[in-house]
Amino acid sequence: MKDWNEKHPYKKSSYSALCKARIKYGQFGEDALLSKKGFKEEYRVKPEYYEYYKNLYLNPKAPSAIDCWMQTLNYAKQKDKVKTANFPCDKTFDRLLKKEFSSDEIKRARRYKEKVIASDYSNIKANEYWIIESYQLNFPIRFKNRYFYPWLTVVKDVKTAK
Repeated sequence: MKDWNEKHPYKKSSYSALCKARIKYGQFGEDALLSKKGFKEEYRVKPEYYEYYKNLYLNPKAPSAIDCWMQTLNYAKQKDKVKTANFPCDKTFDRLLKKEFSSDEIKRARRYKEKVIASDYSNIKANEYWIIESYQLNFPIRFKNRYFYPWLTVVKDVKTAK
């Protein structure tokens, strides 16, 4: 490994990278070792796979991102007989999701989608139920020569919407 890194200073590698490559080769063969550049059509995320992943992940009772990816992979294998080596990795799906939604929107969807109150408010009295939402601001505020990131809290009555 030392000789390789000395002879090829722009293509350095490590023992752990070599071990990972051996495992990939054992699982998927030569295809796992070849570069995926230039095969955009074959490795692109199909919209139906992304929608499947998104619907799984943006559910309040959803499993972790890797579990959602595994379920999406199994869906793709059953539907189109996709090989694991040719399927986009979990980070690709995560990147696509973060392009479409902000991290706050993702957190809200995973937390609050199940907590929807019925739209018929005729049986609810004023000041009986409140909705409270808090958010920490992304920019610092200066107060008495100190900087801090304040929280903004909004309280809303369900019946009167005030």
